[in-house]
Amino acid sequence: MTDDLSAGEREWFTLKFRVRYAEAHGQAFQDLFADLMEKAHAGDFVRVRAHGPLGDEKCDGYLSSEGRLFQVYATQSQPLGDLLRKIATDFPGAREHWGPRMRAWALVHNHGLPPAVVKQLDDLRAAHPDVVIEHWDMERLRSLLDRMTRRQLEDLFGRPPEARDFQRLGFAELSPVIRSLAARLADADVILDAPIAPVPVAKLQANHLSPATARLIRLGREGDPTLEDYFARHHDPTLGERVAAGYRAAYARLRRDGWGPDDLFARLVELTGGASAESGRAAAVYTILAYFFERCDIYEAAPPTPQGSDDPADQAPP
Repeated sequence: MTDDLSAGEREWFTLKFRVRYAEAHGQAFQDLFADLMEKAHAGDFVRVRAHGPLGDEKCDGYLSSEGRLFQVYATQSQPLGDLLRKIATDFPGAREHWGPRMRAWALVHNHGLPPAVVKQLDDLRAAHPDVVIEHWDMERLRSLLDRMTRRQLEDLFGRPPEARDFQRLGFAELSPVIRSLAARLADADVILDAPIAPVPVAKLQANHLSPATARLIRLGREGDPTLEDYFARHHDPTLGERVAAGYRAAYARLRRDGWGPDDLFARLVELTGGASAESGRAAAVYTILAYFFERCDIYEAAPPTPQGSDDPADQAPP
């Protein structure tokens, strides 16, 4: 990334990328890939779309300087048999259509590769030693951010949030996010007797969250009074408990799926309202998530403070 970014800003843009990545399925994932490539390789990368009966000629994007064709696969939702058949069709089809222009071929995916696909790619490399055959995963896409200027990053993800965004937060920003979130969480197992009470800030340390994630949670706490007032005034006195129960169920599911702390946070941001570039909505999303991070059983509780030690809140990362 550009040298004029602070370490915190770099981490924030990386987190925003993770949230967008978590949100992107199907065509949205293909669009995210092309958006990233167009910024990182401006003037070199070409977004390829189907045109009439010719289709896309087995190519979702082309990096001219390297002769690299890309095929984007949403492997998270694609059955294995369909994926294997698609690769078996797409690679030779790309060779036929692009000929010597295709010096490299990359499979871009969003959820890891099954062993059968890894073996299939190895077989293709052995059969076609004249073509560089790769697969691009989340980390390869994240590395594209390192090539971008601040302006390009802000075009994609908006500007990093500031304390003033949270200090200006009002019911107008919170209400639509809460309503939408409550609807998405409506099917969760509701346990209304679980307490919702503040926990020590040391919970940030206990969960090994990155500085960028921890900073967003601390910024979100700026909106606590406004959100508490919103719940107190709401016509449904169980709204807060129901949202908390939904978060608990979502967190348990994500933990079972094996997501690490920051990727799990990105998926909770997606659940809460997404990676909005609009500062008011973004402040509402992070305020709501920070509120429930502290008040219900998402993430692990902070260990008890040893008797006589300093307040763990004073030891929270900056």
